[in-house]
Amino acid sequence: MTANLFFEELKTLKAYRETRKRLSNQVLKDPSLLPELLRICFLFDDPVSSRACWVLEFVCQEKLELLIPYLNNFTAQLRNFRLDSSKRPIAKVCQLLILAYFGKKPSVFKQELTELYLERITEATFDWLINDEKVAAKAYSIYTLFELGKKYSWIYPELQLVLRKDIPEQSAGYKAAAKKILSRLPKE
Repeated sequence: MTANLFFEELKTLKAYRETRKRLSNQVLKDPSLLPELLRICFLFDDPVSSRACWVLEFVCQEKLELLIPYLNNFTAQLRNFRLDSSKRPIAKVCQLLILAYFGKKPSVFKQELTELYLERITEATFDWLINDEKVAAKAYSIYTLFELGKKYSWIYPELQLVLRKDIPEQSAGYKAAAKKILSRLPKE
């Protein structure tokens, strides 16, 4: 599949799981499409960006290692995502990266995720947590920040403050994620 044809496919992509899976399988079969997919993800104000982010999420769930050569650009762009429908899958990709970094199994991400990349992910996920975002992006951010708190001691106290402050006004999904993480955080 050519980059142009791939772009056209993304423009007409519906949110159905099967169609997202079909396009992610194209990228998995032909990883040379990944730079084009990321380029489209970074069209921050264009709705096609969200569709590309949906596909990127599926690619990363299957083969996260494909993102390694692009980690610098990916993490540098995190703060630029503006569309809600882009932030949710990007927050999920951040969670996948952090879970690979902190997981018990050996992972190349323990070396590939540099301090700079971890800081960028921390900043983006805190922003998504404290700003007026949809619940899914917030929930992925909560779990990501919990893992990052294992490395950065300042995160847990900040995370506790935000979660306790926001629980009363948030949705059931947010409350469930917040309560789960609050129960796992060290007591003050």
